[in-house]
Amino acid sequence: MKPHDWYGDRGESFRVAAYNVGDGPDPIKVAHLVRLAIAHAVGLVGMCEGADRRRMLRAFRRTMRRVHGQRWGSYQPFRARGGASVPIAWSKAEWQRLRWRSVLAVARMFLGPRGAGPTYAKAKAINVLVLRHRATGRVVKYLNGHAIPSEERHLSPAEDARRDEHYRAFVAALVGILDHTHVPVVLTADLNAGPTNPKLGPLKDAGMTGWSTEPTHDRSIFDHIAARGLLLLGEDLVHGASDHATVVHEFGFPVVA
Repeated sequence: MKPHDWYGDRGESFRVAAYNVGDGPDPIKVAHLVRLAIAHAVGLVGMCEGADRRRMLRAFRRTMRRVHGQRWGSYQPFRARGGASVPIAWSKAEWQRLRWRSVLAVARMFLGPRGAGPTYAKAKAINVLVLRHRATGRVVKYLNGHAIPSEERHLSPAEDARRDEHYRAFVAALVGILDHTHVPVVLTADLNAGPTNPKLGPLKDAGMTGWSTEPTHDRSIFDHIAARGLLLLGEDLVHGASDHATVVHEFGFPVVA
């Protein structure tokens, strides 16, 4: 489905992207973010692997303001453990930021002497924004995070057990936020697991629907967008500027009686 095929009044709907930044020079990343904002009319972007991308976000905001006449905000908390790696950017013309915070989902954790990735898993955070959609006045809570890598890969029994503990703690932290949320919710995340993985069951039990359906990394669906209390109007992938495809969803607000 191409963006111009999507339906829904732009005043009543909005578009969100889940972008795993990955490696590569900042100018390529900035151009990709601009493409999302201009060509795909995305007004919310959740990023992963962005801890070293402070200059990229500044360059993106500057480019949007000077070249395209749009003002964007960003949230990248460097003082919160793990928060800098999962920044969020939003169009100020489309969204009013009400509150923000970074929730530590899993502290730095020993995994084992061997296996995929480092011996210790970095602290994992979930960045949370509460936003008001300017065109409708509706409030949305937005979550962005990045689960432990290679979740579905089998290693030694001891390391598998530790990784399983880490992953379940991350999902439990997301569910904990959802349990205290009474407005529509959007989640963007590199969950390093497909939508049928049973460990994502608690999120589905919490009412999260509209999961990404297209492969984002080789043949795997790792990068997800899901929501609660919103209508899924369209899904697309935007390739380039990363080894992960960027997922884009369009959501609409349900009619309020």
